[in-house]
Amino acid sequence: MSKEFIRENTLRICEFFKQREIKHIIISPGFRNAPLSLAFSEDSYFKITTVIDERSNGFFALGIAKATKKPSIILTTSGTAVGNLYPAVMEAYHSKVPLIILSADRPMKALATGANQTTNQTNFFHPYTKDFFDFDFSKQQNKELEFHLARITNSAIENDSPVQLNLRLDEPYLGSSSLEKDHPIPKIFSKKQESLIQMIELLKKAKNPVFFAGINHHLSSDVLSILEEKNIPILTENSSNLSKSKKNIISNSFDFFHQIEKNEVAHPDLFLFLGMPPINTKIYEKVAKLGCKIASIYIKDEILDPDFIFSDFFKIDFRNVPIEDWLELPKIEIQNQRKYKPSENTTHYASSKICEPSFFRLFSKTVKKSTYFLGNSMPVRDFNKYFSGEYEEVYTNRGLSGIDGLLATAAGVSYGLKKQVISFIGDLSFLHDISSLSLLNRLPEINLKIFVLNNGGGEIFRVVNTKNFSEKSELFTTPQLFSISNIASGFSIAYKKIENKDELLNIISGLQSNTKLEIIEVIIDKEENHKSRNL
Repeated sequence: MSKEFIRENTLRICEFFKQREIKHIIISPGFRNAPLSLAFSEDSYFKITTVIDERSNGFFALGIAKATKKPSIILTTSGTAVGNLYPAVMEAYHSKVPLIILSADRPMKALATGANQTTNQTNFFHPYTKDFFDFDFSKQQNKELEFHLARITNSAIENDSPVQLNLRLDEPYLGSSSLEKDHPIPKIFSKKQESLIQMIELLKKAKNPVFFAGINHHLSSDVLSILEEKNIPILTENSSNLSKSKKNIISNSFDFFHQIEKNEVAHPDLFLFLGMPPINTKIYEKVAKLGCKIASIYIKDEILDPDFIFSDFFKIDFRNVPIEDWLELPKIEIQNQRKYKPSENTTHYASSKICEPSFFRLFSKTVKKSTYFLGNSMPVRDFNKYFSGEYEEVYTNRGLSGIDGLLATAAGVSYGLKKQVISFIGDLSFLHDISSLSLLNRLPEINLKIFVLNNGGGEIFRVVNTKNFSEKSELFTTPQLFSISNIASGFSIAYKKIENKDELLNIISGLQSNTKLEIIEVIIDKEENHKSRNL
């Protein structure tokens, strides 16, 4: 799918709605819907409003449609963003108000592979929409798009009803993935004994095997001990809850790949992935470039391969594997294994101001072992990359990786565990779930420290692709004029504010205080943040 083709079709969509005199476009910022957001914003005919919360977006659009007697257009990214429109769509259907929902989506090939923020959005709002069309930018022709635009828009107007146009786009600004290449049809070993035998044989033949353990990796302590004894490296991310006490566990995957490139570590000839796909999907790209055999070990019926790089799938539950089956594995020569030492980037400490990388580095060096809940977008990525300390457990919502409901989930984790949980979330995630603060003071069992990393909203888009979005940053980075201190006060929750590293160190040294419930706002300096990330 070329950028030019995407561009041509997004302009076609804009021109169609202009001709039909439909001008109100309510956008919830996202990466997947970026091409359409940019196209609408370039035509002064359209009245653009950005609303970060899709629930509010839906009802705001509903109000405009009621007032103007014309359909409003709702534009969202994929995943839970679409689900959050459901209440407004139901209301529009029953009150007979026309809405046109443009839901961005991933290509059909990404369904059921474990690709991030991907779910089945086909006819998602049925029976509360009168019409639906699924347009794949990589396959369908312009005349099809124009026909179905006319058809579903007419349906919205004639029936006074919501309609959905689902728009499937591949990575719109990153170009074609380097992973897209022909490879043999994968083999799936689903029988317990055959699966185990085949995987053990692969390991026996390999000179330099490496495991990657994602969330829900199901590695038992016995298997971990054997892999350590055999000197087989296990790459992981902090969010995977794998203890760092084993000498063969490497939590900084990119440091490991960097050392492979410098020939400081032996070149792997077998990579075995367990659990959910890595949060940092560039890991797949790094592994694919190695040219080694790549296989997946799954536990149930979920065969995941978002980048189509695996040659074999083995159904194995390591919690039920007899230890004797592992004992025949050869021990990897120690010269092929380096003593792992996380690299330090001291530039993060040069300023007294706080950036997200320095926040997590300082936090990990100061706070004793704790239980964490990680927000999506930047917090989970930065925790994985920069947090070098120990932890008891790590929780996060990575099924669809939405930024909704994170406060409520963190509160539920604390309530269920009956102990203190430290939560890191972004300012937009906090705003998304303010209503859940009403839960916290009602339930005295909840012991939750909420660190709100206030970077001015939507900074992940600069990290993902800063060059393309800088000219229309208001469509992606969404700074909000709200006071976290006033919100905390309104819900009678203790509040603190951190603006420099001395204040950070002072506050986190007292985290084990008697105050069970606390909101701690961390002001992230944008200039320092961009500098630390080389933006």
